[in-house]
Amino acid sequence: MSGQPGRDLWSAVSSSAAVLMLLGVASAAVSAVLPQPDPAVLTERDALQGAALFTKPFTIADGLGPAFNAVSCASCHGTPRVGGSGTAEHTFVAWSYTDPGDTLGMPRQRFMTASGGRHRRVHIETGHRRAAPSLFGVGLLEAVSAETLTAHADPGDLDGDGISGRLPWRDDCYGRFGWQSTVCDIPSFVAGALSNEIGIDALRRSRPEMSPADLAALATYVRRLDPPPAASESGEQMFAAAACDSCHRAVTGKATVNGQPVDVRAYTDLLLHEFAGASRHAAEGSRTEFRTPPLWGLSQRPGPFLHDGSARSVRDAILRHGGEAAQSRELFASLSAADRLRLVQFVTSR
Repeated sequence: MSGQPGRDLWSAVSSSAAVLMLLGVASAAVSAVLPQPDPAVLTERDALQGAALFTKPFTIADGLGPAFNAVSCASCHGTPRVGGSGTAEHTFVAWSYTDPGDTLGMPRQRFMTASGGRHRRVHIETGHRRAAPSLFGVGLLEAVSAETLTAHADPGDLDGDGISGRLPWRDDCYGRFGWQSTVCDIPSFVAGALSNEIGIDALRRSRPEMSPADLAALATYVRRLDPPPAASESGEQMFAAAACDSCHRAVTGKATVNGQPVDVRAYTDLLLHEFAGASRHAAEGSRTEFRTPPLWGLSQRPGPFLHDGSARSVRDAILRHGGEAAQSRELFASLSAADRLRLVQFVTSR
């Protein structure tokens, strides 16, 4: 696949020099919530330390809790291997919205630490399910410039095609990570996950529960996770015929790997789109704008699909599209059975 950052090219990131290079490619137009690690002081040893931290089961002595959803990063990001997504029931967290005006919401933790190092389950009556996303290739997604993403945006739907994606501004940066683009960069994403999912506060001004060096090492590991391998283009014509590529852009943008510009073929525009439609928004009193999820690596995720795991198959996921994607859903339904099969096979080969 022309321009695809394949494993022969991306494998260079396993060297210290390439790790440092990757840490420097984030767009200057995106001001991070957290200070970015200094590439001059990060080494391969840091990356290995990050890998160990990613799989480490945290304990109360490490700062686990008092409320948490998992005891390690790999608990939720482990399918088909460490760094991936999650399929088991425990990898779905409950997401709550405090009121209709709440723009982002917060995860609700299922466990609490108890005396003697024990854990107790917290009963959650309500909440919107959120699945753990795959982290493969997120360093490339971070490297796509904000200018590229905003050039694809059309928040006012000025061209009248019914697609009005937007790149959200989060205080002092553009959001691009998380199901609703709540986070701007990988260090902030890692710090937020540590706090929200494990209860590790790495951002305290006094006595943080993870040192800045370990937080930088963990972000380094996440940044350098390999992107999924290139996939076949067979069936792409049907993908375009159903206008799936209006949001799932084959080439998200360009990044620099080992000094070479490459196309990031992630099949996403990294923009927020209205997904479920206004009636559901009113009924639930919550945000129904979602970031277009990357399709690369879908062949390694057996399902379920969508942000809440409500779709048992890719075909089911397509038929559940609403809001700005309703037209694509109808176009898909209007295809012949053979062409629908070709489209599904194309998507599941990513």
